[in-house]
Amino acid sequence: MIKVVMYHYVREFNDEIPRLNFLHVDDFKRQLDFFERDLGILSYEDWQRYLSGEEVSGYLLTFDDGLADHYKYVYPELLKRNKFGVFYISSMPLLDKEPCAVHLCHFLLAKYSAFDIYNSIIEFSHIHEIETDVIDQVYTKQENSYYENQCKTIINYAYSGVSKTLLCKFLMSKYQINKSKFIEDIYMTECQAIELSSNGMLMGSHFHSHDLLGKLTEIEQDSEVIRSNSFLSALLNKSTMSFCYPYGGVCAFNDFTLKLLQKVNADFSFIVKSEPLAKMYDESLKLQLPRFDCNEFEYGSRYEY
Repeated sequence: MIKVVMYHYVREFNDEIPRLNFLHVDDFKRQLDFFERDLGILSYEDWQRYLSGEEVSGYLLTFDDGLADHYKYVYPELLKRNKFGVFYISSMPLLDKEPCAVHLCHFLLAKYSAFDIYNSIIEFSHIHEIETDVIDQVYTKQENSYYENQCKTIINYAYSGVSKTLLCKFLMSKYQINKSKFIEDIYMTECQAIELSSNGMLMGSHFHSHDLLGKLTEIEQDSEVIRSNSFLSALLNKSTMSFCYPYGGVCAFNDFTLKLLQKVNADFSFIVKSEPLAKMYDESLKLQLPRFDCNEFEYGSRYEY
């Protein structure tokens, strides 16, 4: 049995952003110890054996968003243990020098009042409620306040494409966020991504802007896939790439997305779904492989200061 585990922020506490939802690096280490005692952690060779049709057991570790955390805290720990991980990078911070809206949202909510941020969004958009079923389908496993849920849902699900970019620019201006410093602090650099790839880590695409693919036009989706795939393939000198869908669940992709990934010969892709992989690899399902969130396992709880 293989359980694929998804991570995002793995770091130490920073009192400048006290409410950030993250896994403390000490708990990350404890969780790796737990995985090793339980099923074991897959090596690169184990994962390739599974993709070749063999029956394999263990945990596969995946890390989303191309964060500086992963280079500073995760990568050294994996090297120390002689372990392997799959790292998914959104190319926009590297290619366009623009932050992804989802991360801007996280850090605003970690530092400022959710009520104030919500009112700032209303000032920009005049959206007072999300008048769809989406609000009842997302963030159901998170212990968020009402206004925190509203902020996340509006930024991540009500906006897409150019309108999301404009909202981000408005929020960065209003809260006086230095864009260059934000990108430097939050994201892995090109050289760091190359180093990870050169030292046995598998690198993949988290698409370009970390936008909600299922809400984008076909032209926008095509751009997301082509820009990300071309940039990362050239950067890492890889002929093919694996993917994982931003947000991974509601509206994360559609039939057109799957056709695009088939077109670029994607190796495999991950969604967010709390179940183990099929006992034997099924080629027909390779673009919708399930993953657990790390907080579903021992030592995976968010850090509480």
